[in-house]
Amino acid sequence: MTYLLTSTVFQPIFGRGTDLYGSRLMLFTSIAFFDLGTLFCAVATDFIWFCIGRAIAGEWRHRESCVKSSD
Repeated sequence: MTYLLTSTVFQPIFGRGTDLYGSRLMLFTSIAFFDLGTLFCAVATDFIWFCIGRAIAGEWRHRESCVKSSD
């Protein structure tokens, strides 16, 4: 449920960013934030930090696939 809500909220914002800054920059931004979320998962000391890292990685992975499919 949370994933669907955040995807719905951030999809128009991300689309506008792609229009303004180009798909290449947004793709690299998505990859960077996905890597950051994965790093949070790797160094998590408790379940809360792991969930935060997973949420960041999952959301930006979705953005990466959106940019790739639009090109």
